[in-house]
Amino acid sequence: MLFEIIVDCIMALGALATAATFILVLRNQKGTQQQINSLSQMAEMYSRHYQLERI
Repeated sequence: MLFEIIVDCIMALGALATAATFILVLRNQKGTQQQINSLSQMAEMYSRHYQLERI
């Protein structure tokens, strides 16, 4: 039980870090649209992985 809570916290922190990176890239948008697309794909893949872990 405790282990699951710890894993959930780590996953949530990872998701927050991914979201923060995404927001930073959007704010400092000197990069290309391709960078943003690859980052959103990474975030989507991470969330899918997280959903699979929870099952």
